[in-house]
Amino acid sequence: NKDQSMDKKKKKKKKTKRERNKRAIPGSEEELANLVSTLKFMIVDPEYVQILGETCIFLSQVGELEVAKDLYNSYIKFQSSIASCQSERIETTLKEATVAAKEARKGGNHTAPIVLPCEKEIDALRCVDIQENVVDLFTAL
Repeated sequence: NKDQSMDKKKKKKKKTKRERNKRAIPGSEEELANLVSTLKFMIVDPEYVQILGETCIFLSQVGELEVAKDLYNSYIKFQSSIASCQSERIETTLKEATVAAKEARKGGNHTAPIVLPCEKEIDALRCVDIQENVVDLFTAL
């Protein structure tokens, strides 16, 4: 009886080779495109920043000043974190490129380093500044 109930249980379906290979190959253009789109998605767009600012003002008007201040401070922290990470990455990339260029010249190779088109796009990503009236509200407190 127990053996029959064991047979009735569903067997785990094995993934086919095609299903396993759907993930992007590390270092491929597809993986790079996925990473770039993820970065773009993480940056707050102007419409969302507008809503965030309006929400801060509304919360302060209805007496929820602490919540409004927390929301404002969270966005400012996020914005500065993104800028900091970006500047660190750019600085590290420049240092690595300089070292690589020196090494290449020592070896007799005078080719220019490869700069991917998406690098400029990533370097240009910025979080939009929150509206001035919102900044004024919270700097006055």
